[in-house]
Amino acid sequence: MTKLSKYEKETIINWNEAENLASIYTFNASLKRRLAEFSRKYPLLCRLERSTPEGSVTYLLDKSRLSVRFIPPYSEERKAAASAYAREHGFQVVQAEKKSPEIEAIYEKIPGLHERREKAMGNLYGYIRVSTRD
Repeated sequence: MTKLSKYEKETIINWNEAENLASIYTFNASLKRRLAEFSRKYPLLCRLERSTPEGSVTYLLDKSRLSVRFIPPYSEERKAAASAYAREHGFQVVQAEKKSPEIEAIYEKIPGLHERREKAMGNLYGYIRVSTRD
């Protein structure tokens, strides 16, 4: 048995108009955990159909219990409000190392932002190092 790549570990939801059940095939650990918990709570609505040695599971789920949400991007007003709230309540924003041009522009507008971010990241990394020692 060969180890599957992340690309090969897919999630497939089969939903057709003729049946009342949807089939969910997945390798995703979080989704597997949520499906297992749901099937334990509601065995008449969701059941494990099969699991494989490679780590995939297939659940059958009543279609009335499954929904798909599309989350629109935040408006600029909502982003500004969330940012103001975070500043007021002391939340630290962790950014990816690669910054977009918009983020770079913000760093240029706010003096000391880069240094504060570096200090926060240093504290975070220090915490991680300390918490993982034997």
